[in-house]
Amino acid sequence: NGDMLGSISNMVINGNGASTTGIFINSGMAFFKISDMCFFSCTDYVVETKGALIFHVTDCRVGGGMNGFKIRAGDGYFANLITFTNVQFGSLGGIATNINGGSQIIFNSCDWENNGTIGNMSTGNIVASGLSALGEGVDLTFNNCWSEVTYGGYWLNMQGTSGVTVFRDTMVWQPSATGSAPVGIINNGNKILLTGSTSLKGFPTDIRTTNNGQTRVDGFATVGTHSETTGGTFKTNNASYI
Repeated sequence: NGDMLGSISNMVINGNGASTTGIFINSGMAFFKISDMCFFSCTDYVVETKGALIFHVTDCRVGGGMNGFKIRAGDGYFANLITFTNVQFGSLGGIATNINGGSQIIFNSCDWENNGTIGNMSTGNIVASGLSALGEGVDLTFNNCWSEVTYGGYWLNMQGTSGVTVFRDTMVWQPSATGSAPVGIINNGNKILLTGSTSLKGFPTDIRTTNNGQTRVDGFATVGTHSETTGGTFKTNNASYI
């Protein structure tokens, strides 16, 4: 708790189904790194950060149990410059990553497999809200990521964030829609750009843009099914926000 510089590495944390958080970091200036770790079987979140800044998660496996990471703003601090690199989220029954109150959250070469619970629409891979609260303008960035088989209600649930979320050279694939998430990306009043060789396909609705949200697709990126409601806009051209 408080300003600190530190790291945790080369460990296995098994929650054994206990209703607790694996690691809790409460700091406005964490400069913290978690690397080469395996997290299993926590019914709460395996890692929760409150107000962490310049926080890095590298070469980790998060599997089993309910939830993965919870990243949120703290008292007077936002969760900015959080980077996940080579992290696999697998077989989590709840939410793989829950983000609230920050900006510039980056996923590099990460993988999501079999997360969420069939019939529970509040579960899935990533839920994000309250991003770019100070007008930073960069919300989530996905670089060279991969996903297949999503259960629950969504792959990404974006709720009223003010910046731009970018998918670059990322595959979000639902091999079978039977008994799985009905929506790939829920764009609820946000700005989302799919670019490079990104592909979003296989969901009953690959992206739903609503509440005056904007979705743009450029480069060689492809999107399968999409729907627009309540002023939502979907465009496929070479225009972008950046």
